[in-house]
Amino acid sequence: MKFCIECGHQLSMDQEFCSECGTKHAVEQKHVELRVENKGRTPEKKANKKKKGMYILVIVVLFLMMSGYGGYLFGKKQTGPEAVIAEFVHAVENNDVERVMQAINLGQTDVNLDIETTKTYMDYLNKNNKLFSDSINELKKQGENLENSTSTNNEKFKNELFHIRKDGKTWFIFDRYVIEAKAYKVKVASNFDDSIVYLNGDSRGTVMKDEYLNIPSILPGEHEIKVVYKGKYSTLEEKVKLDFSKAENQVLQADLTLEGKYITFSSNYDDARLFINGKDSGMLIEEAYDVGPMSTNGSITVHAEKEFETGTMKSREVTITSDYDINLDIDYKEPEPAPELVPQPEEEEEEEEEEEEEKPVVDVWDDDYFTTFMQEYVAYSVAAINNNDFSIVQNFLNPNGPAYEELKKYIVYTNEKGITEEFLSLEVGDIEPVDQNTVKVTTLEEYEIYYKDGTSKYKKFISNYELVYYGGNYRVHKLISTEELEEY
Repeated sequence: MKFCIECGHQLSMDQEFCSECGTKHAVEQKHVELRVENKGRTPEKKANKKKKGMYILVIVVLFLMMSGYGGYLFGKKQTGPEAVIAEFVHAVENNDVERVMQAINLGQTDVNLDIETTKTYMDYLNKNNKLFSDSINELKKQGENLENSTSTNNEKFKNELFHIRKDGKTWFIFDRYVIEAKAYKVKVASNFDDSIVYLNGDSRGTVMKDEYLNIPSILPGEHEIKVVYKGKYSTLEEKVKLDFSKAENQVLQADLTLEGKYITFSSNYDDARLFINGKDSGMLIEEAYDVGPMSTNGSITVHAEKEFETGTMKSREVTITSDYDINLDIDYKEPEPAPELVPQPEEEEEEEEEEEEEKPVVDVWDDDYFTTFMQEYVAYSVAAINNNDFSIVQNFLNPNGPAYEELKKYIVYTNEKGITEEFLSLEVGDIEPVDQNTVKVTTLEEYEIYYKDGTSKYKKFISNYELVYYGGNYRVHKLISTEELEEY
């Protein structure tokens, strides 16, 4: 700051004349030059600041763009098919029922899984590990196809268990992918009209013979189909575990054959009445032709009855274990009038007695008789074993022979071990008469043996029997030998 040297008025540093008195004053050159220099740098400095601001703005924008794109890629990866498949596989391998159920239900259109169905489905996946692994690999290929193109065609990928598809958006940005488990259709058939079909114990309707009942939307797993026919004389039942490896084009066919037989009865009295399980069937023997269907599992017994002057007489009681025709003869003798007492020479009486003793009781050369007898004996033996009831077969055995006690003990043994048998076939080979009352018979027998642990074996035997005449019929006296020919 400076003052006028004449009037003392205050002047600015660059003021050359006093505004009060007009006196001229010298101006410092150095200061002037400094001001000039400062005035020359001001625009450049402002330009530098503006340019720097632009750089910062660009950097910020680029950072935000890169962050947004990175976030997009991250989100896309987290919601993409690869992540969805990996999460599903992890849930299955770790037995996470809730997560598997949620994942499958999200992608299903016609199946709604509950906890039990999901567990069954997961058990199937874990037991069929190779099938599961192959299906997951195919699923990944499907996912890549969907993610890298606009195509949604999964037909070119062979996958028996799943396929993956797009299903809307996630967060309004990313494609949502869901896994859809392939459901099967089960076609059930029966050999009897009006058979009731059950799936895992639940009735699914009735089916007619030569037709199919379709059960849709079944996920693979441990499922049981049961068919029940309620007939006049018995209830027939058959069940099977579904094997989804036999399915074709997602369709599994289950043909169940009920073992109901139609049987013809005969007797020495056509007007005798037929009784089934102790109840009058309403039929005479002469009317009992192709009666059925009847179960051959030993649950049905039959006999014939007829009224005579002396009272009601019955035939033997027969348990039905095969489809052979059944004879129900009634052992009844008409009362004979009292014979006239005519003196006879003692010698003649002795001759008549000798002749009566020598008279043949059965023709030992009758092959048909012994073939039928052995078939019935083996069938009734199996029924006795499966029902733990020796009385079913005891009338075929000579009570004085070793076979009687042997078979009785064997029935007890099989019951204790939980063994049952299925009689498949019998062929009679040699029939060799030893004398008028003794015959040796050779048989070829086939069985399916079922054990307590659920396993079974096919067995084939060749056996030799000794039959003796006892109580009016030939009966098994002894099992001479038996040899196992095949087993698998």
